[in-house]
Amino acid sequence: MGQQHAQALSLNHAKPEDASRWNSCIARECVRCGRRVLRLVRDGTLCPSCYNRQQEVVRGRNAKGATPQKWAFLRPAFLTIEQDGNTQLVALGLCSGRPEAGRVAARRWPGSLVTRFWMDSEPLATALSRKFPDRDAMDTVHF
Repeated sequence: MGQQHAQALSLNHAKPEDASRWNSCIARECVRCGRRVLRLVRDGTLCPSCYNRQQEVVRGRNAKGATPQKWAFLRPAFLTIEQDGNTQLVALGLCSGRPEAGRVAARRWPGSLVTRFWMDSEPLATALSRKFPDRDAMDTVHF
């Protein structure tokens, strides 16, 4: 290859100095930890790390066999949203609290209005067996 061709392919001239892989692709934030990642799971809401910690909570143990500590407070969460004049009850799955639930709603149902939010106060194993909440066993928090 000649010197002119090699200079044309030089990495220094291929892209501007301020370009990075984050600028050239769409990196979105995890709704739980706020980390910017290229890949999100669980309907485009969680980074793989947060999803793995959530699965440890569901299983009741981490890779070392110990009880999970960091996200042990995750509880099933539910929203009532209004969109296009329709009201619906939505089960979010495990959630860390109201801020995360609001970010999930904004990402999954853009333009919807969250009218009510609550989390189960029951132990995780009992709460996961039901699809929708037992209204007598919930802690209600209004937006």
